[in-house]
Amino acid sequence: MEYDSFIDFISLVYISIWYDHMFCDISVAVTTYMAVQRCCCVAMPLHFRSVFTNKRTAQALTCISGAVVVTYLPVFATQGLQVVNSNATSRKLVLWLSPRRPTVQGVNDVINKIILRSAAQIIVAVCLVVLAVHLMAASKFRRNLRSSRQDGAKQRESPASISRPDLQVIKSVTLVSVMFVLSNCPRLMFTYARRIEPEFNVLRAYENLYYVLSQVCNLAECMNASLTICVYVTHNSRFAAVLRKYLCCHSDSVDE
Repeated sequence: MEYDSFIDFISLVYISIWYDHMFCDISVAVTTYMAVQRCCCVAMPLHFRSVFTNKRTAQALTCISGAVVVTYLPVFATQGLQVVNSNATSRKLVLWLSPRRPTVQGVNDVINKIILRSAAQIIVAVCLVVLAVHLMAASKFRRNLRSSRQDGAKQRESPASISRPDLQVIKSVTLVSVMFVLSNCPRLMFTYARRIEPEFNVLRAYENLYYVLSQVCNLAECMNASLTICVYVTHNSRFAAVLRKYLCCHSDSVDE
């Protein structure tokens, strides 16, 4: 007897979305590390100039990515697709979840969605304040130094003025940090809701609401990634130059 095989699309989406969550959490951890790195280099450059070398940074990013991947291995091991007979002549691949899935998912939520993202928001906010304060102090010091070298100068720059490069850096860091915090809020609230209400999950009473709000969280994270690039292009001339150079080279290779 021949069978017609079908794949349940919702089940396939549910399984694949966890890989998206893993890469998003890696991005959160890497963003937090980069914020700490920039903050330390600006606040105490003499102490940390030799600490954050290219080799050590590559090693740190590798360890961070590896640690996040390890926390997701139990999640991947407790989900999959299984074949069921929907009727006499057709079979379907549907979602399979291990009996230990609620425990595994709960641990993953606590580690990656609550602890990691809550800590990331706090750390990024603190780094933002420290970075802004030291950039303003450095700008004021340079203004005073230039003023002291001007013999017979009758007017000095206003103490409230900030050089354009410093102002652009402060704006870019502020915008990126604010978007980072705002884009993480939906995911945090989504995770807290899933922890508080057991029926807010797949194959439970609020399954449809779970899928809808999950896509809202994904949309917020995608918008953050897209807008971050726009911020760097607008406020970071070096990033914009490298991006234009890459796009031009890629366009030339395609034309050839």
